[in-house]
Amino acid sequence: MRWIGAMIRHVVHASSARNVFAMAFNFLSSVGIVAANKQVFRARFSFATTLTFWHYLVTAFGLLLLAQVRVFHVKQLDWRKCARLAFGNISFVVFSNLSLQYNSVAFYQLMKHLSTPVVLFIESFFYKQAFDQSLVRSLLIMVGGMVIAFATDFNLNVLGTLFALVSVVACACYAVWTGRLQKELDANPLQLQVYVAPMVAAMLVPFVLAADVIGKEPGSRVLDYAYTAEHVRLLLYSGIAALCVNVSVFMVIGYTSSVTYCVLGIAKTSAIILTDFVFFGRPLELMNLMGILLALAGVVYYSLLKLRSGAKKESSLAMMAAEKGTGPGTNSSPDRSFEKVHIQVK
Repeated sequence: MRWIGAMIRHVVHASSARNVFAMAFNFLSSVGIVAANKQVFRARFSFATTLTFWHYLVTAFGLLLLAQVRVFHVKQLDWRKCARLAFGNISFVVFSNLSLQYNSVAFYQLMKHLSTPVVLFIESFFYKQAFDQSLVRSLLIMVGGMVIAFATDFNLNVLGTLFALVSVVACACYAVWTGRLQKELDANPLQLQVYVAPMVAAMLVPFVLAADVIGKEPGSRVLDYAYTAEHVRLLLYSGIAALCVNVSVFMVIGYTSSVTYCVLGIAKTSAIILTDFVFFGRPLELMNLMGILLALAGVVYYSLLKLRSGAKKESSLAMMAAEKGTGPGTNSSPDRSFEKVHIQVK
């Protein structure tokens, strides 16, 4: 089985293509988990909290299996710092679900993407990271596009708005902490996630008991569900998709940055809506369409800026290597320079 781990390590770590791999992996797994969860809910498994707990449980055991086949080695990490990240994760999950429950879908989607400027603020104010003005403009274009696209169906209420605001802050903190902790602990995405996933699963147990056991009438509890072979198969598919999503999120943030992760989220939402509109006849008003196109224009602008920044960084490193006489094969690795450009935007 070790050859499987060696093959996966080669794909993930080979040159700067791992950034593209991580983002493509996240995009595809996000689409996959939506499809899988739809099938689970169609099978009348209406226990959303238990399903979330199941996702993190499968993630924890799946990562231990990957460690066994030598995809990565489990590293000793500070569990207290990992617990803080796990708390941020569960806060994001809980308040996002509450936001969706108490708000319209459009308002929920909009608030989810407003985490982008909050991430920018946290990185700038608390971690003193400088951002190029052109890059900030591209982010404003994206967020503006999301506002235009989803500003058509607002049913605001005090409690729902409060949940939405807390979920925005929790999402931003979770994204920033994920990237910062990987660097602080010198851990790769899998090494960090193998600590965080079981912690999140453990923290979710009281919520599962409250929502799907104690809070349900006898006969309608999660333990009373008819777990047929087909239903178990659907739950297994959903769990595997969640494993891919959870791992790919840490990959995207760790290999690129928390800001790029937010940009990818906007790109995913825009692409899914446009795909539904073009291929499945989803109704879309002109304002929605203009907002989506504006957001995608911001994504393209951001991508071009990052590519240009990466090219300049590689060129300067090559010149420095030439001046020192070290040649292009030593300290001027394209992989490391590409990674640094995405993590630290100067």
